[in-house]
Amino acid sequence: MRPILATTSASTNWFDRFLRLSFFLGLVVLAFIGGFYACLFRVFPFDLLRNAAVAGQSLVEAEVPTRTEYATDLAVFDNLEIRWYREASANSGSNANSEPDASSSGEDQGDEAILFVAGSVQFPNLNPWGALATLMDRNGKVLHRWANDPQLWSDLKSVSKVPGISGPISPVAVHLYPNGDLLSTYHGNNTFPFAIGMAKFDKNSSLLWKRENFCHHNFSVASDGTIFVPSLEVVESPIQIGNTSSSIYSNSGKIYRDQVLQLDTDGNELMRIDLVDALVRSGWGHVFFAGNSMNYQSDDPLHLNDVQVVDAQFASKASWLKPGDLIISLRNLNCIAILDPQTRMIKWISSGTMSGQHSPRMLGDCILALDNLGGREETGCTQLTKISLDRGLAETVFPKSNSTLPESMCTVNSGFIDLSSDGKRALVCLSLIGVIWEVDLESSQVRWEMIAGDPQITSNRMIVGCAKYVNVTPFWE
Repeated sequence: MRPILATTSASTNWFDRFLRLSFFLGLVVLAFIGGFYACLFRVFPFDLLRNAAVAGQSLVEAEVPTRTEYATDLAVFDNLEIRWYREASANSGSNANSEPDASSSGEDQGDEAILFVAGSVQFPNLNPWGALATLMDRNGKVLHRWANDPQLWSDLKSVSKVPGISGPISPVAVHLYPNGDLLSTYHGNNTFPFAIGMAKFDKNSSLLWKRENFCHHNFSVASDGTIFVPSLEVVESPIQIGNTSSSIYSNSGKIYRDQVLQLDTDGNELMRIDLVDALVRSGWGHVFFAGNSMNYQSDDPLHLNDVQVVDAQFASKASWLKPGDLIISLRNLNCIAILDPQTRMIKWISSGTMSGQHSPRMLGDCILALDNLGGREETGCTQLTKISLDRGLAETVFPKSNSTLPESMCTVNSGFIDLSSDGKRALVCLSLIGVIWEVDLESSQVRWEMIAGDPQITSNRMIVGCAKYVNVTPFWE
């Protein structure tokens, strides 16, 4: 009888396994049918699934710098190494390594403080959640820090996060007020959309206000205190281009529609300018066309990454310019343009003179920008390029054939530059390799370098989002 019982038990176990497998396969088939039905008729949970898919792509489509390797010991992020560089030899090759000059005092450089943002891993020994921003002197002495608050955006209402996939929300660009108040934009890592909003803090890192208004990237503050900042609206695909038969479409069904916001000093919206409309109304709708294609496919057709307010000095360089005009950078169109916020018309545009550019800045009668992909391969593909207002011609400013580079100059989809007040020097952020260079624009040489972390291993460095020259009365004393 025992063999009969054993056979019966084995048969029962096999039958149970068969039933469980059938049940599991049935669930898979039902899920597939349900997903097919949801996508076909766009019913629940179609929007949820689509937003999750777009969120998963946003890290690449949007501009959130990432690495494939990370340090395991966060203590490496407590270090800042400062290097001064002596005058390079006229015979130096463009890809030769500069030699640090420890004896150099840097007296030929400026005396400004430097404000920089380096992500949530910055200085964990002082704050386990890192620093929002750091102000230091030119020798690396930290003058002041604003603490990062990891719970700042824990109450998001319009931005979608994907459990297990979405990463931290990080500061991107900042503006420092004379009293120590700090204004910052924020990006999400694998969120939908990537643009989070803007927040303002006092010198003690206490929150003054925040707005979940999809603001992103770099912005500027006008002389009257109002803020001009990139923002976006998530819209359904397609977007018709003017009254033509052409359109912008996305296979995901969603499109980031870029806009310029004007905010008051408390972050309240005063004005919103749609840039697709501005381009079309100004006669520049053809920038969306490529070859013989009548339609433009992209989730992020413009990728607005900077808004700068034209000052009186720059406005005097051309009769058609006026103070208050806006310089904008459209990365995915390889365009820099000047927008009149009153008429909402584009009054000047340069298309194709740079590739994947960032940080357009006013320099004499030209616009200087970080030309991410327009440089020579042997120097790293990134360069500083200026465009003249009158003829629109492009000229490489750095690196030139006689320039000496500490390492390869390459930042593919991120980066930042800032100009000294006299226009003779530029801070250049190579975000992913965690360095800030100070470049002498007259000699086209690197004079000063900050390495944010390990000088030898780039994965053991902070991601440097931006760096700015600052002239302020010491508010930290």
